[in-house]
Amino acid sequence: MDNKIFKKIIKRRFLAKAPRSQRTQSIDLISLPEYQEIKNNNTNNNFAILASLAPWREKNISSMFNDYSPQVNRKCPVCAANSPNKSLTRFPDRTYRRCHKCGIIYMDRTNPPPFEYEKEYFFEQYKNQYGKTYLEDFENIKNAAKRRIKIIKSLSSQPALLDIGCAYGPFLAAAREEGFVPTGLDPAEDAVRYVQEKLGITAIHGFFPNSELAAATFDVITLWFVIEHFTDCVSVLSEIKKLLKNDGVLAFSTPSFSGISGRKNLKSFLSVSPADHFTIWSPKMVKKALLIAGFKVKRIAVTGHHPERFPVLGKFAKSRKSPFYWFFLAISRFFGLGDTVEVYARVV
Repeated sequence: MDNKIFKKIIKRRFLAKAPRSQRTQSIDLISLPEYQEIKNNNTNNNFAILASLAPWREKNISSMFNDYSPQVNRKCPVCAANSPNKSLTRFPDRTYRRCHKCGIIYMDRTNPPPFEYEKEYFFEQYKNQYGKTYLEDFENIKNAAKRRIKIIKSLSSQPALLDIGCAYGPFLAAAREEGFVPTGLDPAEDAVRYVQEKLGITAIHGFFPNSELAAATFDVITLWFVIEHFTDCVSVLSEIKKLLKNDGVLAFSTPSFSGISGRKNLKSFLSVSPADHFTIWSPKMVKKALLIAGFKVKRIAVTGHHPERFPVLGKFAKSRKSPFYWFFLAISRFFGLGDTVEVYARVV
């Protein structure tokens, strides 16, 4: 057997054996201790080496199918409308489609990477994006929560509140100060421990839906930049409706594709959308989508205004000292061009 062909074959075997995060075509085959061990036991016999790899090959084929978990939606993940939903734009690892019924944009991935929402997500990754860790940003997030709570209080005076994806609890802390009896839910064990021990607030470790939550228990359920992480919003919204009491309130925030970034260049906007954002909403589409799920929208707040993202002259609006900043900020607020949206709805 040609030595180059042999090395190519055996290299693929080891790539299949490696963890997904370590699979790379630049791997140094000769440096692999397993390769050297087999090579030494089968000197100058390429076929014997390949034969000795047979059990691994059998195992790796099975592992390959077990690891392969395509996230391809044949129905809209928000309103469950049947296909066809034509593709909006394609990238090597994902495709974006727009639902013909509710208008939501959603993502298909043939093999989505694993996502872990643990301590690193709130520290290293958060700091890379915002320049500080989540706990360092705690008070700022808490202050933003107070504005949201005022809106919620205008819709519900009842105290029982569940915050899905509560993280380290800034919204829970603000809600408690305003008279609510909050409960948090989060998959990050370290965050849940912090909420329980440092804040003294009830928190559950796990994903949503969660069996520890009883039906018709809560007056308010919130998800702040969480709903876009679900691959099946139909079941999520259905479960939220079950957990809410009659006339209960649902409140959430999420990125919007009708903000200045999406309007300027939708393909560019989608190209930098995080890999774990499976749905992308907009103020115009959210009313129809939630009505299908059994909620009536009571208030929409367009947020995330970025004057510097406006085309052409936006580069002169990066500083608050610039008159362009305030000019484009006024335009963004007047026309609702913020890149995020907050939604406040009630069970119907």
